[in-house]
Amino acid sequence: MYFIKIKIGKFFFNIFEKLIILKKTLNGILALIYATRNPLFIFQNSVIIKGDLKIKGRLFGLRYSHIQIERNAKLILNENIHFSEGLSLRCVNFINIKKEVRIAPYCTISDCEYLNLGSKEVALSPKSIFIGEFSFLGTHSLICGETKIEPYSTIGPFSNIRSKHFKEKSFYTRNYNQ
Repeated sequence: MYFIKIKIGKFFFNIFEKLIILKKTLNGILALIYATRNPLFIFQNSVIIKGDLKIKGRLFGLRYSHIQIERNAKLILNENIHFSEGLSLRCVNFINIKKEVRIAPYCTISDCEYLNLGSKEVALSPKSIFIGEFSFLGTHSLICGETKIEPYSTIGPFSNIRSKHFKEKSFYTRNYNQ
């Protein structure tokens, strides 16, 4: 009888947990609809929110994008951020994107590193990402790991950035000779 009570308790706890995730996701979608001023936002994007989403101003773009915020993670989007289409953003720990940042199409931003790739037990190593104000991320860029991009920096197209620190007014492009 005791095991039946435990299983029933776990069943209702799982339902309760899923309802909390659904509520956070719906609240996040409504906040993103308001911030982008796009009532069709829900039909053009994929959003899963288990953690905290803070939007501090108007957002532009965000078409055909995927945003995922994991449990106990925090994503902060400041004012006047311009997203192009095809953004893939996964927040496992902490991402802070400051004001007036421009993100070109098909960029991927993930604040974790994937460990043990190729095995059955893939692990995540949570990090944090900071993108300073008035910065630009070029098309098809990948930003992951412990990355800090100071204000007024430019990341060129097709750049793969993993756990790097860029000083203020930096310019980074992919080296095609390597």
